[in-house]
Amino acid sequence: GGPGATDAKPVVPAATSALVTGARATSRTSTSLPSRESMLQSATTVEEEDPQTDSETPMMPRSHAPEKHGNLSAMRQLANESARTAINRSSKIQSRDTQVKAFIKFASAVGLVLCALAVAMFTHFTGKTIIAGCMCVIAFVWVNESFKLLNASRRRGASQKLNRREPEAVEPTDEA
Repeated sequence: GGPGATDAKPVVPAATSALVTGARATSRTSTSLPSRESMLQSATTVEEEDPQTDSETPMMPRSHAPEKHGNLSAMRQLANESARTAINRSSKIQSRDTQVKAFIKFASAVGLVLCALAVAMFTHFTGKTIIAGCMCVIAFVWVNESFKLLNASRRRGASQKLNRREPEAVEPTDEA
């Protein structure tokens, strides 16, 4: 430092600095960590001095609820629209996933039929027709499952189109 600067450090009790820095209290000071009782006593002292916790002062909200100032029907409409959008998005994702699963099953069935043909044509051992036949049966099951998945995807898409239709607007009445 410059002229007039001192090497004095701020005065911080050892107990506080030990709590803040996580270090042990040094041997220079005779102060130890505060006991639990003294911490509780200082906390109750702070509570007693706080004017907001006075039992005679009425409790006042810091701010008013937004529902009291806004239009509840507009907020309800926004919530409903948000829910509809989330449902439609989820339905689209599920429909796409179902279509992908159907395609994978169909492609696997085609590959299995090609393998069955290869086994039947290019191998020369007894029982090759049984193995090729079993492969074709499995392929038939996979094709059937893929068509079921595609139909489920179409049904989901049709119900999604019905849900997209705008509901009729109902004006709320103020009669009580």
